[in-house]
Amino acid sequence: MKIVDMLQQGRDNFESRAERIEWIDEAKGIGIVLVMLGHCYLHRKFCFWFYAFHMPLFFILSGYTFSGKGKFADYLKKKIRTLLVPYMFFVIITMCCNGVLAVTHGNEYHVFEILKLYIIQNRYTLLWFITCLFLANLLMYVLQSLRSKTKTNHFWLIIGCIGALVFGIYRVIIGKDLPHGMRICQF
Repeated sequence: MKIVDMLQQGRDNFESRAERIEWIDEAKGIGIVLVMLGHCYLHRKFCFWFYAFHMPLFFILSGYTFSGKGKFADYLKKKIRTLLVPYMFFVIITMCCNGVLAVTHGNEYHVFEILKLYIIQNRYTLLWFITCLFLANLLMYVLQSLRSKTKTNHFWLIIGCIGALVFGIYRVIIGKDLPHGMRICQF
């Protein structure tokens, strides 16, 4: 079976019923193992290969299974429930553990400053990819809605060029990365 046929079959199955697609689950499992290996402080030449594609793999799979159907308010509620609520749960747990460690070792721990880092995320935090995925999903929903209203055949090419330009200008002229890991979305 050709890879294109396999992808189309998986896409058809996903759209027709809300069941799991086995090869996507397997790819996610491989991605999780690569994330774990990448965080094991292996030699730099090994980590490069893990970091080169393990997070893009998750975003590609998420895009492949993306379905922006229904009203925006319903879609937003679903994404808040499935992404932001777990995110905040793990932020609270992480902050509690870090706070206990800081205090027991005699260090200061400024709860509101740390919380601000997780909410604004103008630098990478432990869970950066969750808020990035949330914003990428919302952006994709809006773009898909716009796409259905336009007549141009080159919509995605135009949007990609505009996005790369905006991200590039922001990074070069302003000199900062976009918050919430959004610079990753341009890929």
